[in-house]
Amino acid sequence: MELRRIDNFYANNFGIARLVAAVFVLFTHGFELVADLKDEPLYALTNGKLRCSTIGLYIFFFTSGYLVTKSFIETAKLGAFIWKRFLRIFPALLVIVLLSAFLVGPLFTQLPLNVYYSSVDTYRYLFTSTGIYIRHILPGVFLGGQHYDHGINGSLWSISLELKLYFSLILVGLFYKRGIKNIFTYIVIVAVLADILVLLNLFNLQHYLDTLHFTLFVLFWIGSLCSIHHKKIFLSNMLLISLGIAWLVALFFFEPLRMLFEILFFCYLTLFCCYTRKTISLKSDLSYGIYLYAFLITQIFVDLFGRMNPLMLIVSVSLVVVLVSLASWVFIEKKALKMKKYYNNIFGPRSA
Repeated sequence: MELRRIDNFYANNFGIARLVAAVFVLFTHGFELVADLKDEPLYALTNGKLRCSTIGLYIFFFTSGYLVTKSFIETAKLGAFIWKRFLRIFPALLVIVLLSAFLVGPLFTQLPLNVYYSSVDTYRYLFTSTGIYIRHILPGVFLGGQHYDHGINGSLWSISLELKLYFSLILVGLFYKRGIKNIFTYIVIVAVLADILVLLNLFNLQHYLDTLHFTLFVLFWIGSLCSIHHKKIFLSNMLLISLGIAWLVALFFFEPLRMLFEILFFCYLTLFCCYTRKTISLKSDLSYGIYLYAFLITQIFVDLFGRMNPLMLIVSVSLVVVLVSLASWVFIEKKALKMKKYYNNIFGPRSA
């Protein structure tokens, strides 16, 4: 039985994990946007209980909690932490919002251009660049009958949830830095218990809370807790297999416990795969670019070529989105991240 510990936090494969997660989301959208979702293999195999994009979101949010918490703990200045998060998210987000509104929108709208540019909804869409007020529709864009979904970029909804989690991490992290070392443990215990109540729909909680959103919330905090206690975590083949079997049994035979084992299994699987004896360092991080552009490029393909075979669509979109994501990384994201070191020069000592 192989048993490993996480001795070096930074010797990991999280870059690969995020890339896999982005591809999973792209894969599901390839089916969702041209065909009935039941044709998506994992969705069909699990009788509609799970899809590849959901696993991608699990990986994204667990990884985010794990890595961002480490960044917060190690960053002395709160302002510097916020600056790093801003540079990672907003420059690339602003670019795709502007491209969507003023390049893709005018090219694909069914409205006369003067009507498109005079519509208030065109300019409301620009608020998507805030990451909080997400808009999915541009006037007259992707309205043809070949589209199952008329959104221009349906993936961006999760940015809003991510930002809310960052704000809550700051509040919890400040208590942690002031000596309440068990606060992450308390948060995870409360979050998991609350998620069970939501999934069981006790007190009609699903009327008030989205089950997927709340589960992603829990995954983020589990990632945070694992980050704080990463040196205490043992990675075991037998434990991974046991969690996998428990999840599969619950998936097909005992639905009330499915989500609990699903969360535990995919969190542990992510850690297990990210901490191997050999790590792979990616020179270019394409995951955020794929996340930002895959939905939009898929919609463009559907608009131009109609409802293609999903697998053919996925392959075609992947070829284009890799190039676009590489350009986003080289010309926007990488350059923005280099600005992290200029925090003190820009904001000065007042931000301490």
